Amino acid sequence: MSLSDTVLAVGQYALPPKADQPGSGSAATTDSPQGYCLNNETTVLFNGAHGCWKLLVSATAHARGTATVARLDSNDTRMQQVMYASGKVWGALDTAVSFDTTPAHNKAGVAWFIVKPDVSTGSVTGSVALTGTNGYPDKNITYPAIGVTPSGRGVVAVTIVGSAINPSAGYAAIDAQAGMGDVQIAAAGAAPDDGFTNYKQQLNPPRPRWGDYGAAAVDGNTIWIASEYIAHACDYTTWGGPFFAGGTGDNLLGTCAASEGGVGTRAALGNWSTRISKLTP
Repeated sequence: MSLSDTVLAVGQYALPPKADQPGSGSAATTDSPQGYCLNNETTVLFNGAHGCWKLLVSATAHARGTATVARLDSNDTRMQQVMYASGKVWGALDTAVSFDTTPAHNKAGVAWFIVKPDVSTGSVTGSVALTGTNGYPDKNITYPAIGVTPSGRGVVAVTIVGSAINPSAGYAAIDAQAGMGDVQIAAAGAAPDDGFTNYKQQLNPPRPRWGDYGAAAVDGNTIWIASEYIAHACDYTTWGGPFFAGGTGDNLLGTCAASEGGVGTRAALGNWSTRISKLTP
């Protein structure tokens, strides 16, 4: 057994920009309770102290400045998942997409490739059966993962997010005739991303993390997809819970649990979830 490869020319793709979400660049509001806490100087805590930030960081870290809503990581141009189905190799990667001549208006999109390999000569060759780029002028699609059935019907899993849409789980159909279709919402995001890597008081410089959990798997004619999104919203008062005035200071900070000892909808320092969907294209 030996391993061989070949190089095929494709259209241009480029490093994608960070993906904006509602409020990106502005001071965190109560929709992002952890970020809001980092900026808060007035909330009375369970121990009588003033300032929610004291629950999370030191005075030195707090002095780094205002916590703002982040732009999400859009990966780079590495292809994170490929598969062989219906005699073809299917793959996709993150790319910048342009809609005018102003680079600042670029969005994160998806470049996809369907390749027909050939080993009939004893060495590997191939041709690009179909390729394209999908994107939107008002939103970003990131971290694509492709699953394709033996009959050649497939799904591209993505996160979809923009200035007017919270990080959501999405998907699009794909096949070797029509290519990749429009993105549909599998599960709408309930709030902005509110992870600790977004804020310079906790990580300096900030390094927003996102999307490492996109995947697709095929089971017969069924495709299972997984995409990162924000499943639950949580208000500031519920996030602080027993650590605010009148509370006990137990271990439920940030979990947004409905009652003491209850199951929460997020972690104190992060609020992302992974949506798993079953599709039959």
